[in-house]
Amino acid sequence: MTLLDRWLFRTMLQSWLVSFISVASLYIVIDLFTKLDDFLEAARVTQWPLYRIVTEFYGFQLLLIFDRLCGVMTMLAAIFTLTWLQRHNELLPFLAAGVPMRRLLRPIVLGSLILIGLSVVNRELLLPQLADHMHLSVKDWFSDRPSQITGSYEPNGILIEGVAAQRGEQLIRQFSCTIPARLAGGLLFVNAKEARYIEPSSEPLSGGWLLTDATEVDLSNWPDPLLIEIDPGKYFLKTTWVDFKRLTRPRQWHQLASTKALYQELEQEGSMHLATLAMQLHQRFTAPLLSLLLVGLAVAIVLHDHQQSIFIKMGACLLLAALFVGSGIVSNYLGEREIIASALAAWLPLLAFGPLCLTFLDAMQT
Repeated sequence: MTLLDRWLFRTMLQSWLVSFISVASLYIVIDLFTKLDDFLEAARVTQWPLYRIVTEFYGFQLLLIFDRLCGVMTMLAAIFTLTWLQRHNELLPFLAAGVPMRRLLRPIVLGSLILIGLSVVNRELLLPQLADHMHLSVKDWFSDRPSQITGSYEPNGILIEGVAAQRGEQLIRQFSCTIPARLAGGLLFVNAKEARYIEPSSEPLSGGWLLTDATEVDLSNWPDPLLIEIDPGKYFLKTTWVDFKRLTRPRQWHQLASTKALYQELEQEGSMHLATLAMQLHQRFTAPLLSLLLVGLAVAIVLHDHQQSIFIKMGACLLLAALFVGSGIVSNYLGEREIIASALAAWLPLLAFGPLCLTFLDAMQT
């Protein structure tokens, strides 16, 4: 890597860092003022300093901001680097010296690949590990308030539901279980005042739900060890798929799940919202490509005409970013509502903007 390459690479990374810090700071300031009462209440309950609560909460949110805005920030960094060269008349001397434009763009392409690669690592490794914290509001983050429950199916068709969950105790209140007729010889309902999830271990009554204050159930037609009567009104329901985490995850859990988790969910019998999950799975492959495509289109616009105003080029790039975001929203709407196939909806922005990017890059002045 030559001195020029290192300078361009460093300039691009600095531009990206400045853009990211500016946007993230603006978001944090606005969000902090709208939730200041919640932070003050959390500080009162936990007896922690306010700065510690704010730092801990938004420290996790920075990873989410990075995931959402990495593509746009990379585009801004690329165009800032190139427009800086044009503003100081440093681009034409390189071209006049016989340096091809594609050679000049090599460090910018390298920087884009590194940033987008970091976004993929963040998406697949960090966000899934921290998803439980990401989905919580400020009030839920520092307290153990009852949270809502999303019903879920076991692979054998058993439906498990509840009214409220206590995260600290892994406790479900107003627990209900519906066993299909093909298993029990007739539709079987099991209702309990409380159900506590027991983590899998070497103990026989583990890896399932311990039901207390339950209604009496006739198990003569279904002598299956999955449901064991311990005492009158006390049962143990063994599950292989529905644990406390799965039962209490929010409806938008798939947005922070890993690609492997999405694939396993799609393969699982009884999974719900299949169109949405399929969209998310395909978008894991299209997102890095779309980010590169956005950078390529922005670079082509900036270098299309050296005499054009820098501000006009910046405006065109921002309009392009808005079109990218809009196309993603439209494709999500079409795919999740099964108006078109999920795979086609996920790849539609790439199919629409890909040929346009190649055309622009081919027309770029070199």
